[in-house]
Amino acid sequence: MSSNAVYPLWPTFAAVAAWLPRRESRYALTGGRLRTHAAALVAALSAVMLLVVNEWAAVPGVSVAASLRESLVATRDRDLVDDVRHALDRGELELHYQPLIEAGTGTVRGAEALLRWSREGRFVGPDTYLPAVERTDLIRPLTDFVLDRALAAAAGWRRDGHEIGVSVNLATANLSEADLPGRVLHALRRHGVPASALTLEITETAQIDDNALAGEVLAALDGLGVALAVDDFGTGHSSLVRLARFPICELKIDRSFVQEMHTAQRPIVATAIELAHALGLRIVAEGVEDQAALDALRDLDCDLAQGYFVSRPLPPADFAAWLRTAVFV
Repeated sequence: MSSNAVYPLWPTFAAVAAWLPRRESRYALTGGRLRTHAAALVAALSAVMLLVVNEWAAVPGVSVAASLRESLVATRDRDLVDDVRHALDRGELELHYQPLIEAGTGTVRGAEALLRWSREGRFVGPDTYLPAVERTDLIRPLTDFVLDRALAAAAGWRRDGHEIGVSVNLATANLSEADLPGRVLHALRRHGVPASALTLEITETAQIDDNALAGEVLAALDGLGVALAVDDFGTGHSSLVRLARFPICELKIDRSFVQEMHTAQRPIVATAIELAHALGLRIVAEGVEDQAALDALRDLDCDLAQGYFVSRPLPPADFAAWLRTAVFV
């Protein structure tokens, strides 16, 4: 093929990269990082060997490419998880808080704790690393970190006279941790926060229907008095059976529906609110970005609202200051 003529450029690029001055590495090439680079080297050597073998025997190209892609993705994930582990150890992770208000009165009722990571001065979105972390044992200490910080913040708000709650997101993997209810109870007692002030959110896409342990964990959390919420409602595969089977007390309508409620999506929001109330559930609308959306939610008898129109997620000190002046009518 004529495109083969560009192949000699690859070693040229590698040679140039080797000749350029090295940027100071943030972490030593030991432990997990050494394994990560070893895996990449093995994948590269395997690819070369397959190309050589292909000269004498047909090797399925699609399966080889898929295997190499999976190997590279796994390598990147391990590298990313190591970075998050170091960030946790170095205190680079923090929580920001986004308020939840009563849609009808504007009264502040709580805040959602959102994980934030600033890496070398740049914000790293949770969606870029949490999926990889959730597939490893790092999710356990990371969840404990978020619980501890969120409840410490809630305790501070209550000392200042703000009797509001805090919401924390759980990963699907957390629901397979039999000791999670005990860890939650210990964190509540450590900070002196009542269980009723904590809401644990589970994404609607979580595969928990066939997980007996998950059901037991949710029942134990409910027994503590902790509120359980289904996050991103409308984007997954929730059913009436699921909502009736598990001790859910809150539904959070996904922002994509709320932001388009002025057009064709409004019936979806209205139906979700009616469904939640018929099941005796509290309803939260995410993604409220203007007064018109908040007014529409009031007309639909929505319970709570959350979004940039109310406030962006704020660092702890800024959120405490916002609480002292927040008024929504």
